[in-house]
Amino acid sequence: IAIFLTNPNIPIIRVQLILTQNLTNVTFDFETVDAPNAPKLEGVYKYISINAPKISDDIVKTALIRFKVSNGWFAQYGYDPQTVKLLRYHDNKWNELETYNEGADNNDNYYRAVTPGFSYFAIKAGKLKQEEAKATQLEAQEQEKTKTAAEEQKEETPQVVEQVTNYVVEKVKTNPVIFVILVLVGMLIGVLATYYFVVKKQE
Repeated sequence: IAIFLTNPNIPIIRVQLILTQNLTNVTFDFETVDAPNAPKLEGVYKYISINAPKISDDIVKTALIRFKVSNGWFAQYGYDPQTVKLLRYHDNKWNELETYNEGADNNDNYYRAVTPGFSYFAIKAGKLKQEEAKATQLEAQEQEKTKTAAEEQKEETPQVVEQVTNYVVEKVKTNPVIFVILVLVGMLIGVLATYYFVVKKQE
């Protein structure tokens, strides 16, 4: 059996399982819950209920659950993506399932876990180490500073050019000698340029 989920409110994206018996009219109910009928845990991203009335644990040969966790959740609460585990509530206790990180994109980290059956599940993570969390925070601050400095410099450059231009114009207005000097310099540059191209042409 292979089930693909596209509900954005449910972090599970796929369930694959092999049973030891052939069944018909099998149904699955998926639901995220705020307060499951089980002890609450620390560092939980989501609690999920998976109910499959016709599928008992003894006929499950293998069951694979693939799920995702938002990158924003890790950043906001300081959790480590490498510590994510899927837990199943069974026999009145939470049992940690073997969980693997399958990579990430810009929005989410992706995981898979193997379960012997269905019940309540919890997606749980541990906090980043203090040094790593501090380094991540400092890196974010440095990036923000660099971005701000670049924006300020971008804004200031046109102002500086405008100020220099205005300064030169004012000087020319108040001192005709500067205007004469600028005209002479322009003429000299023109003569030198003409001579240069004439010599080049003759060569």
